[in-house]
Amino acid sequence: MTGTTLYVSMTNNEANPTAAGQLLSDLSFVLSGGLNTGTLSNKISSTVGSSNPITVLDSSFNATSTTSTPAKWQLSFGNSECVAGATSCYFLNDLTGGKPADMIIGPGPYTNANPSITGHSPSLAGAVVFEIDNIIGLTSNTTVSNVNLSFGTGPDGAFTLENDGSGTNQGDPAPEPAVTFLAGAGLAALALVRKPRQVRI
Repeated sequence: MTGTTLYVSMTNNEANPTAAGQLLSDLSFVLSGGLNTGTLSNKISSTVGSSNPITVLDSSFNATSTTSTPAKWQLSFGNSECVAGATSCYFLNDLTGGKPADMIIGPGPYTNANPSITGHSPSLAGAVVFEIDNIIGLTSNTTVSNVNLSFGTGPDGAFTLENDGSGTNQGDPAPEPAVTFLAGAGLAALALVRKPRQVRI
């Protein structure tokens, strides 16, 4: 059986961030049917199914662009950051050793950014679309559950999307990040997460 591509689009809506605790650093989720295959593509884009580049900001917020997935972003399965006991949990993580960098930052201006942001540069800005290829058994009927986003240099697991679309939240209020999952050549929407998200700084 051939695999299918899952597109995961992440956007940070925290404007003019102050600290690294306001930058997106990882995402975990579970696909129905116990799916636990796939490889992270070396390509990223700002639009699903395109080659439009991602904006990259250096420590002074000068912009360049890339279509290459930063090496720090890696994919694993059944990580301890995932829902307990879910061996089929996908974990897309930026905090994979060394000094954190390439976290997803919200829109500027960046007049409040402290050294926890500038010292963890570069940052990815705008919508960042990751491709997970060769997921055997993925279809447009596959559902997404147990979605967890983390901000900053350590996960906080404060938001979980349940199968019915409801969520649980803890901590201080923060603007909503957006995560979209799209599957296959037809790009049928699997799920859309746009819920209030919590930040721990």
